[in-house]
Amino acid sequence: MSAELHRAIDNHDVDALARLLAAGEDPNELIPVPGHPGLKFKKADWE
Repeated sequence: MSAELHRAIDNHDVDALARLLAAGEDPNELIPVPGHPGLKFKKADWE
């Protein structure tokens, strides 16, 4: 998940979210856990 998509989700920016999803961004893409090399999770599992 890109930082831009993460910001759009956190800021409830529906326009940016729609644009990013239409461009192929995947909100369920695994993202790294800070401070834990090799450990990744889905954003939905973290919230």
